[in-house]
Amino acid sequence: MGPTSMKDLPTEVLQQMLSWIHPRHVLPLRRLSRRFQALVVTRHFATINLNRFVAVSELGTDALVSPTSDEESNVPSPETSIVCLRDPVSKTPTWFDEAFFHWPLPYQIVYADRYLKHLHTLDWDASDAYLDAPLPAVAMARLSGLARLNLNDCGLIGGIPVDVTSVSLINLTCLSLYDNDLEGPIPSELSNLSNLTELYLGRNRLTGNIPPSLGQLTQLVMLNLGPNQLEGTIPGELGNLVNLKELFLGKNRLTGSIPVELFKLTSILDLFLHGNMLSGSIPKEVGQLISARCVYFEENMLKGLKNLNTLDLSSNDLTGEIPPEVCELRSLQNLFLCDNRLSGRLPIALCTQMPQLKTLYLSKNQFDGTIPKEVNQLCSLTNLWLNGNAFGGSIPHEIGDLKNLIYLSLANNELTGTVPRDILRLEKLRRCDISGNIRLLCSFEFPVMQI
Repeated sequence: MGPTSMKDLPTEVLQQMLSWIHPRHVLPLRRLSRRFQALVVTRHFATINLNRFVAVSELGTDALVSPTSDEESNVPSPETSIVCLRDPVSKTPTWFDEAFFHWPLPYQIVYADRYLKHLHTLDWDASDAYLDAPLPAVAMARLSGLARLNLNDCGLIGGIPVDVTSVSLINLTCLSLYDNDLEGPIPSELSNLSNLTELYLGRNRLTGNIPPSLGQLTQLVMLNLGPNQLEGTIPGELGNLVNLKELFLGKNRLTGSIPVELFKLTSILDLFLHGNMLSGSIPKEVGQLISARCVYFEENMLKGLKNLNTLDLSSNDLTGEIPPEVCELRSLQNLFLCDNRLSGRLPIALCTQMPQLKTLYLSKNQFDGTIPKEVNQLCSLTNLWLNGNAFGGSIPHEIGDLKNLIYLSLANNELTGTVPRDILRLEKLRRCDISGNIRLLCSFEFPVMQI
């Protein structure tokens, strides 16, 4: 007499029977009994089961398919999902791809080894998938060809597993887990990913300190760690990231002073430290950020830029007007904004609120309007370079009050009228260039003047 129930079937027969059930339905069966659990959750069974629903052609085109297909539908059901894995870039996940994040470990490993091995880029966001699952790092660590892993706003939960930092992922250049629900510390082992150029971990609930070992990722161009709930001080080792263009540490709970090492990052364009609990003074070395476009320190407990004496933002592609915040840098002695595309009128506050200013370079921009008469309040000024703009009107006679002026360049503007004789009162003046103003007249001779 044959067997009367499934529990009496030989293991091999039962295994073959169950392997023909789609993974979506067969995996819940493991809860029925310990025998099912032991049979289903194995790499051997996962291999057989997935092979029933994943066809790998002899020509090398890998495709996830089900035994049946619905050609009438534009939206694949779980049983009819198809994805071509010959393309090394995954931008649209299938049901199998999403299930990969929820499967037991044996299924994840088999799926990664057999069907994700050619993956170069995995790039999803909320419009593609909301996973509500941890990162299957053990299985993903087997994807040695993966170069870009972007899972922004995909509903990832749990912590950042150490396995994702495996040296087997040495080819990874971009790791972006931005805007998920990750928590816990940032693994110091991330420093193993030595080829990373982009690391985005912001907009999560990460806690703990910023690992100093991140300073070993010297290829980094972008580092985003906020908003999160990170605490402690900013490690000075981040100053070793000499290729960094953007550093976002804003909206955390960081404390202590800003390390001077950050201002060695001369390639940085955007520096965001706002919304923390940083204290002390901003180091005077901030003037070394010669390439910076945006520097945000607000919403901290800093004493302000009271030590800042030089701000050099020249030779960038800055546009718009000079922001009023610049005019609040009352201790500034040297301001370099030349060779940009700044426009608008020269702020009067620049003349009235910066009494210690000695050098003002605004040449080669697109400023217009007249030169304000309040320029005479810059009583410490030794260098005034306004050449290469579109200033119009007459030269204010108050310019003769700048007793310490040594160099004056108003060349290549649209100035009109006559040069005021008050310039003759500038006894320290060594050079005065007013050339290139075709409607400007001079009725006197001045040895250092270039017309």
